[in-house]
Parts: sequence; structure tokens; C-alpha cells
Amino acid sequence: MGDDDVPQRLGRYRILDEIGRGGMATVYHAIQEGPHGFENHVALKLIHERLLEAHPRVVKMLVDEARVAARINHPNVLRILDLVEQENRVYMVMDFVDGISMRGVLDHARETRRPAQIAPVIEVLAAACEGIHAAHQLKAADGALLNLVHRDMKPGNIMVSIDGQV
Repeated sequence: MGDDDVPQRLGRYRILDEIGRGGMATVYHAIQEGPHGFENHVALKLIHERLLEAHPRVVKMLVDEARVAARINHPNVLRILDLVEQENRVYMVMDFVDGISMRGVLDHARETRRPAQIAPVIEVLAAACEGIHAAHQLKAADGALLNLVHRDMKPGNIMVSIDGQV
């Protein structure tokens, strides 16, 4: 399967749509399926196959990201639900956010030539900063700060759900 081929299924996850694509991975909206009709909407972050072949260290990067992010417990930080390695793929399972990114808000404002309302934008950015602060305050088992730095903070990675959760 090439990077442009959207898998229809990965294990117990049925892929619905591509959410976003970056240099290292593609994120998909999927449904986790279980016994007796159980379903849960999730997001899957899959490393690009070309990177797996050319740079095996990207698996370690994703594993490290998942391990650290799973320890952050804050309402403004996306939960990491699982890390899966199967079918020659490595992917992270995360909460699915049904909503819009700040990139979408800014793009809409530009397309309509109407500036985004400043008060809601500031509220969203303040909530995003609270989530980043929670990551910065994460400590190791011995109590020492981990000194985490989010290296991909951008409007496309700030999501607002349809019920207003950042």
C-alpha cells in the first residue's frame, strides 16, 4: 500500500476519511469496532510507509510521542488511547475530535474576507496554552520535570470540538 492509498481497515479499525497529512504521518478518522456492535470514533496516526522503509527511527519517534503524550491528563490535550504495531504498520490511536481546527477558522476568514472574531480566538488560544503548559509541567516518576517541548504547535493542530472543547 502506498502513502496515497487509504486503507479501508486496520485491525479492528474501519477507516472513514483522512483528517490531515504531515511530513511524518497521516491522520485518519476511523471507527473502532468491537463485539456486539460496539463502535467508537477515533483518530489513527499512521507513519508514512516511505519513512518506515527509509528511516526506521521514525517508529521510535512515534513510540516516544505516544508514551509521553499518554501520561498527560488535561482537558485541553488529546488523549492517546493505544499504540498498535500490526500488518506492517505502526499507528497511534487517539480521541477523535468532531470539530474544526484553528487553521480551518483562519482559512474561512481569509476566504470570506471577514476577520475571525477576536474574543473566541483568544479563548481558544488560551485553552491551547493551558494544554501546552500541562505538557511542560509533566514530571518523571522521580518528580523531575521532563522539560517537554511541543515541536509542532500550529493552527492545524489546535482543534475545537462542536461542543466548544479545545
